[in-house]
Amino acid sequence: MRSVKRISLIFLMTFSFGFAQENPNPEAIAEYQDKVMTEDLNLDQDQQEKVSVINLKYAEKIVAIRNRPGGKFGKIGDIRDTQKAKAKELEKVLSPEQFELFEDEVAPKLKQQMREKMKQ
Repeated sequence: MRSVKRISLIFLMTFSFGFAQENPNPEAIAEYQDKVMTEDLNLDQDQQEKVSVINLKYAEKIVAIRNRPGGKFGKIGDIRDTQKAKAKELEKVLSPEQFELFEDEVAPKLKQQMREKMKQ
């Protein structure tokens, strides 16, 4: 459960801060995540297809949440819930080793790259 919270927080920060100054494009977000995850987790073809669907599904949901009217704090809770659901779906697709690698290395890498992108 702790790992799901950790992943949720990382993705929340990625979406909240990484695209704060741009109009987020769910397709571009998902495509970038697909590329990084495929390379770093050595996904097979079946996993690539499933992860791609998951990434796009949740990128669309998060962008919709961010773009709706309302307060920031309500959105944060909804995004956190969405990311928990995404982590559960990813855990079903990835092997235990891949999921652990995702938690420990890939998610932080995505977070760092989003921060660098934001500085540009």
